[in-house]
This record gives sequence, C-alpha cells and structure tokens, in this order.
Amino acid sequence: QPGPYWAIDTPTLRIVGIDTGITGGIDRDQGAWLREVSAGPKPKLLVTGKPLYVDDSSRPGPIEGGGTVDEIVQDPAHNYVAAIGGDIHNYQRYPVRLRDGRTLQYVVSGGGGAFMHATHTIPRTRVTDEKDFRCYPLRGDSLSSYSRLYGRVLRMSRFFEITPAEATAAIRHRLGITPGRGYG
Repeated sequence: QPGPYWAIDTPTLRIVGIDTGITGGIDRDQGAWLREVSAGPKPKLLVTGKPLYVDDSSRPGPIEGGGTVDEIVQDPAHNYVAAIGGDIHNYQRYPVRLRDGRTLQYVVSGGGGAFMHATHTIPRTRVTDEKDFRCYPLRGDSLSSYSRLYGRVLRMSRFFEITPAEATAAIRHRLGITPGRGYG
C-alpha cells in the first residue's frame, strides 16, 4: 500500500480504509482523497482506527479544513453501508436509520484476541433503538466478570463477586432494558 489510507475494490463492494491516528480525525489531504474515493453508487464499507459511534456517542471524525468523516459516510450519494472502527476492545453495533431511509451499520470491532473493555458501563443507547443495539460481552456478563476481578484484586471475593444472573438483574434495573440473555 502506498500510504496509511487505502481502497480495495471487489466486484460488489469498495472497502475504504482511513488513518484516524490518535485523535480520530484526518488531515486535509486524506479528507480530499476520502471524498474522491467515496464518489459513486458502488456500495462502500469504511474501516477506521477510531469508531464513529461508540459507547452511545457520536465521534464523527473531524476533517482538517471542515467537514467530518461521518458526513461523507452518511451522504446518500456515496452509498456507504457500514463503518467499522477498532481501538475499543469490545464489540458494539449501532444500526442507525438515516433520514433518507437507509440503515447504516456502525460497528466497534476491537476484540480480536485483546483485552475486552467493559460493556456494563455503556449507557442505555439513544443512538438507535436499544432492542437493535448489540454488544459483546453482554453488559451483565461484563459486570459479573469485573466483580470477580475486583474481588480477587482486593482479596474480598465474597463482598464483590456477583453472579451473571445478579449482574443481569442489576443492568436491567439500572438501564431499564430487557437484557440480552435471560436467567431463570
């Protein structure tokens, strides 16, 4: 590859990769390149180092000189179907319904063999309908796992450890949601 950003064409999809660095934004030259490779009706998938939606918040990726990466992705003329970002070491998926009727899949996919960041801290989502939001590990499993971890670290397991069923009930109560996994 000639640079830190790239595009790969398949017969049915263009995969576009950008270099968002540490800040999540891109420079003017990369922004111009992104606008150019995004043109046209062919379906596109964006791959980026920083997710555009994560932990129920939008991080649109500023472009030096104006605009955002997310504005390019959401533009119907560019026909993006998904934007996948890493950096956060868990899985989150936000199917976002756009004004023009399309649904864009915003995915956080940073769990490839690495430490899995907590998901029990993700608030009830307002980005999309909670029933359509997905995360891994599930919030209750995450809370249960972290309770065991803190119990071991503090050498007070019986005071901190909660079962997956108890953690799921706590998440249900705190967020007012139907949990992803039922215990009975």
